[in-house]
Amino acid sequence: MSLVTSHRGATVAGAILLTGICLAGCTGVTAAKKLTPAAASGSATAGRALPSGKALVDSFAARLQSGAGTPFEADYFTAGRASTRIVYAVRPPGELLFKVTPLGKGKPRTQIVVNQSGEYRCVQRGTGHVRWTCRQLSKASAAVQHKAFDVYTAAHWAAFLKTFVPAAGAKVTTFTTSLNVAGLHCLDFSPPGTSGVDVICAAAPGVLGLVTFHVTSFMIESLDSSPPASLFQLPPGAKVTRLKAGRK
Repeated sequence: MSLVTSHRGATVAGAILLTGICLAGCTGVTAAKKLTPAAASGSATAGRALPSGKALVDSFAARLQSGAGTPFEADYFTAGRASTRIVYAVRPPGELLFKVTPLGKGKPRTQIVVNQSGEYRCVQRGTGHVRWTCRQLSKASAAVQHKAFDVYTAAHWAAFLKTFVPAAGAKVTTFTTSLNVAGLHCLDFSPPGTSGVDVICAAAPGVLGLVTFHVTSFMIESLDSSPPASLFQLPPGAKVTRLKAGRK
């Protein structure tokens, strides 16, 4: 059952967020409070103390890291001139799909497929009914391929936030909004004096909803909590090269 469905081309609102303007529907904005020396030593301060930047980051990172055993299918679009559609799907304990479809003409489509028979890298060059070619990967080759989609994993950004934000001294703000998927939980860690520049959103526990940081910009279009089994099968009619006996 789909958690949410959205029409194609509904990324205009996402573009607004990516340029640094919070959507009108943003709620629950919480800013981190920079601790003064007195506050850090435990002295009483007037008023209600807001969470520290570390507390907000840790809480958000915990949201990103949770849900490791939950299946999902997330469709993303990357921003920029070379727009790309990404399908990232997981069905524990051992099935995964990472599919890259460039929106420009003439560019090859690729996908990493992991299922009970192994891990494969598949490529389709050309248009129309061109046949996919798939190559089964050794463990070493699979480790290299995993780097291609590590940036789309929530665990990657959870680890990043815990090290980058304290070192950068960024002002940390959390908020919720809707961007194709309702109820995105977001962390704004933009440089001092800016907002909406560096933002990460979680669409669900363990699932990214939006990332904009330096040259990395992508946003979710749809999310399904019950990915079909067909996603984790090799493309129909694909030419498959399997590992020779004894190779791992």
